[in-house]
Amino acid sequence: MIVLMSLSSILIYAVTEVSIYLKFSPVTDLHLSYIWSLVLLLFCTKFLCYMFKVYIQLGGGERSLCALSTFLFIVFALFVSMADKKSIDFGIDEGYNEFVEEILKFGNATKVKGQQDVSMPSVKAFKGFVIVLSGFIGALLTFPSFRFGALNSQLLRQTNVIEESEEKPSYASSFVEKLTQVLVHFNLIAPLLVILCWCKPLVQEHIETQVDISEKTFNFLRIGFIALMMLVRLFSIKLYTQTHLDSAKRYLYTLKREAGRVDHKVIQQKIAYTFQYSSVVVLQILTPALIVLQLCLILMSLQNMPDEMPLISPSNSILAGVTDIIPDVVSKSDVTVFQGMRAVLTKNFLTSVASYVVWWIVSVNAGVSLFSTCYHHVSEQV
Repeated sequence: MIVLMSLSSILIYAVTEVSIYLKFSPVTDLHLSYIWSLVLLLFCTKFLCYMFKVYIQLGGGERSLCALSTFLFIVFALFVSMADKKSIDFGIDEGYNEFVEEILKFGNATKVKGQQDVSMPSVKAFKGFVIVLSGFIGALLTFPSFRFGALNSQLLRQTNVIEESEEKPSYASSFVEKLTQVLVHFNLIAPLLVILCWCKPLVQEHIETQVDISEKTFNFLRIGFIALMMLVRLFSIKLYTQTHLDSAKRYLYTLKREAGRVDHKVIQQKIAYTFQYSSVVVLQILTPALIVLQLCLILMSLQNMPDEMPLISPSNSILAGVTDIIPDVVSKSDVTVFQGMRAVLTKNFLTSVASYVVWWIVSVNAGVSLFSTCYHHVSEQV
C-alpha cells in the first residue's frame, strides 16, 4: 500500500509541477500533491512508531538499545544545535523568528477585546523541542538502519565469495556482481556526501565560488542529488530482499555441522520466520527512503515559491470549493480563518525545518548503517 501511495504521490507531484510550469494553476495554491505527500509521511511515520513499539514490548536488549540510541541522538543533536552557523546552518533561527512574528500578528489581529496578548516560546525553547524530537527520530530509525547495514554487509560478502571462487564466472554474472558492488558502495557513501552538502566551508561556499552558481541553484542540485540517492535505494530493493531470503540458505548451511542435534521443527520455524519477516525488512528499507524523498519533493516546491507571497492564496480553488461541497461541515468563516493563517507558515520556516529533518534522517541512517556494516563484517571474520 505504501509503495502504491508513493508512486501515486510522485505522479501527482509531476502533474502538479507541469500544470504550474504551463501556468494552468497559480504556484501559491494549496495543490493536491502537498496533501498526498503529507499523507504518505504520516503512513511512514506510523509504521516506524509501530515497529518502535514492538521493539519496546520485546524487552531485553531491544528495549535497552532503544533507550541508548535515544540518549545518544539527543546528545548528538545538542552538539549540532551548538555548532557555528558559519560551518553548518539550516536557517532554523531566522525561520522560527519569522514564524513567531507572523503568528503574533495573526493572534493580535484576531484576539477578542480584553484578551491578553499572544506570547510564543523563545528560540532556545524551540531548539530544545527540536533536539528531543531529533532523539526520537533517531530511535525510530535505529533498527531499520541496523537492518540496512547488515544487508549491505551480506551483499559485499556474497560478491567477494563469488570473485574468490575457482570457477570463472560468465560475463553476464560478472557484470551483475560489479553492478551490485557499485550499488552497495553508492548506498553507503552517498549519504556521507549529503551530510557534507550542508557544511558551508567544505562544499557550499566552495562550489558556489568555483562553479559560479547561485544559492538557489545549489539548493536545487543538493535536493536533486538526495532524491536521486533515494531513488537508487528504492530501485535496489529487490536486491536487498533477495539477500534477506538467502539468509535462510546460510542458516541451513551452518546447521549441517550440527546434524542430529537440532530438531527439524526448529529449522522449519527459522526458515518460515525468515520468509514471513521479509515484508518487514522491505518496509524498513523503504520507509526512510520514502520519507526523505517526499521531503525533497516538498523542498523543491518550496524553492519555487515567491519569498514575499503567502504559501496559500486566498483565491485557492480547493478552499473555494470546500464550502460548496460540504457547507454543513466547513463554513465560510472557517475557511476565512484558514486563509488568515496562510502567512503563519512562512517559506523560510518550512524550508529550514524540512532541510534539517532531511539532513538528520540521512545522517542517522548513514551513521548507524555504516556501524552495522562494519560490525557484521568484523563479527563474521572472527
